[in-house]
Amino acid sequence: MHKLTRLGKFKHSYTSVDNLPKGFSKELRGEVKDNIEELIKEKVLFKKPTNYGVEVSINSDMKERIMYYIEKFLDKE
Repeated sequence: MHKLTRLGKFKHSYTSVDNLPKGFSKELRGEVKDNIEELIKEKVLFKKPTNYGVEVSINSDMKERIMYYIEKFLDKE
């Protein structure tokens, strides 16, 4: 989520699902893909099928909640 918010991927700005695991260790990439599917089910992420793959963006209606959790998570580190 932090990566998507930094890139400004809200509402009509999409990025490929294949790009999201990049930057994570190989051990975490599978977990990232699983979390993406869960976030789509919870309607935190919007899914847009294209002819070259699936793209996602953040549900802007949940922006405040998402930013709260990101800040809380980053404070823990």
